[in-house]
Amino acid sequence: MRVVRSTEIELPVLKELIKNLAEYYFIQLSENQIQMYAEDLLEMGSDLALQAAKKYRLSTSKTSFPLPANLKQTVRFHSNTYLKVG
Repeated sequence: MRVVRSTEIELPVLKELIKNLAEYYFIQLSENQIQMYAEDLLEMGSDLALQAAKKYRLSTSKTSFPLPANLKQTVRFHSNTYLKVG
C-alpha cells in the first residue's frame, strides 16, 4: 500500500525531485513546468516518485528527461492502486 501525504507536504518534495532530474539531464524548466509536472506526480506520492526516478536513472535504456508517464510506467503505477492518505 502506498501512502500519500498532504499536498502541502508532497508538492515541495516533488518539485525538488523534478529540479534534480532536470539538472541531471541538463534541462531548463520554468516554474510553471515544474508545478505542472509535480501535480502530475502528486497521485503517486513522493516516496514512489523518488523510487521511480532512481530506477529510471539507473536504466541503461533511459537517456533523456522523463515525462511523468515514464516515471509512472517505471514502477507500474496505476491510479487505482490502493491508497492510504497520511
